[in-house]
Amino acid sequence: MDIIIIAAVLTSISVLLGLYDRFIKDGKVYKRIKGFCKKHKKLSIVILAVIIAFSISISFVLGYINREPNPNVPDTSDTPNITQNDDSEDETANNHLYENTEQTPLTITSNYRMLRTHSGPVIVESGTLTINGILTGRLTVLSGANVVINGTHTGSLIVYSGAEVTISGVHTGSITNNGRVTIRRGTTNGSRSGNGEFLYENP
Repeated sequence: MDIIIIAAVLTSISVLLGLYDRFIKDGKVYKRIKGFCKKHKKLSIVILAVIIAFSISISFVLGYINREPNPNVPDTSDTPNITQNDDSEDETANNHLYENTEQTPLTITSNYRMLRTHSGPVIVESGTLTINGILTGRLTVLSGANVVINGTHTGSLIVYSGAEVTISGVHTGSITNNGRVTIRRGTTNGSRSGNGEFLYENP
C-alpha cells in the first residue's frame, strides 16, 4: 500500500512539472527532452528504466522502515529469564528470585536454588535442587540427582532409584520413593509407595 501511494505521488509530481513547463514556460525543457529522446532512443530507454528502478527501490526501503511489527511474535523483553545456569563459584549465580506461575515443565540440569514461588511440574535430571521458597506441582527426581526441601512443596514427589531427597521443610502430597528420602526436622503429609528407603533424622 505504501509503494502504491509513493508511486502515485511521484507520478503526480512528474505530470505537474511537465504541465508547468509546457504551458507556462513555453515548453523549452519539454522540447529539449523530446529532441534528446529522438536523437538518443536507446539511451533514453535506459535512463527511464533507471529512474523507474530507483523509484521502486526507494518505495521498498521506505516500506521496510515503516513496516508494522508482526503481531504473532510475542514480546519477550519483559519475560524473566529461567535458563539454567552453569555451576559457578558465585553462589548468587544460581539463586532464582523470580515468581513463575505458568504450568510449564522446568528441567533442572545443574545446581539450582528456588527462593520464591514456582507453580508447575519440575524434573531434576542432575545437580541439586534446593527449594527455599514454595513449589507447587509434581516434582520428579531422576537417578543421580538430589533435592533439598527447606521451604514448602505441595504436590506429588517421585524419587527414582539412585536419587536422594532431604526434607527439612514441609511436603504435602504423595511420595513414590525408589531411592532415598531423608526427613530431617521436616514434615510430610500424604500417601507413600515404592521400594526406596525412608530415613528420619531429628537432631
